Amino acid sequence: DNDRDSPMKAVMGLTSESQIDALRYQVSASIEEHIKDAKLMGAKSILYTNEGLYFLNRTNELRRLLTLFTGIKPEVILFLREAISFRKSLLAQFTRNGFNVDTDGYSFLDFSSDSWLFNYDDRKLFFGNADFTDQCHVRDYSPDGVLEEFLTIIGAKNATVDQEPRLNVSPPEQVTEKEK
Repeated sequence: DNDRDSPMKAVMGLTSESQIDALRYQVSASIEEHIKDAKLMGAKSILYTNEGLYFLNRTNELRRLLTLFTGIKPEVILFLREAISFRKSLLAQFTRNGFNVDTDGYSFLDFSSDSWLFNYDDRKLFFGNADFTDQCHVRDYSPDGVLEEFLTIIGAKNATVDQEPRLNVSPPEQVTEKEK
């Protein structure tokens, strides 16, 4: 939505409604093109992945995204890191990128322990809303990786991994009492 902040708007320096609308058009056109190409190639399913989707927090944002997938009711796969570890890692990443913490309850920069970003029960309900998705698979993130479980969920049980994936590296035991 144009009336709230988001990582993409901040990183790209988008400040006007016309800039945001232009980006929305560009993203929509890109997704539509990928779907069209997949259908032309005879794809039986389409995998759309984007970490930025986690920052959607309004139903109308999710609804607008899903209108791009006409006739498709998606399955959502959500891997959740341990909340304190995720909060610590995300805060470090955003601080490194020059962002300042914001206490606005709707901000993507609200790192308080009760922020919507770390309220996993609400996140599960949001992404698992039956009005939008057929199924929502929620799994705990494993420090050893999630690739094998992800491949199983999408039905690629016999797929092989050619290289070692990059893992997130701030395990919960490194979080101090103060950071909780």
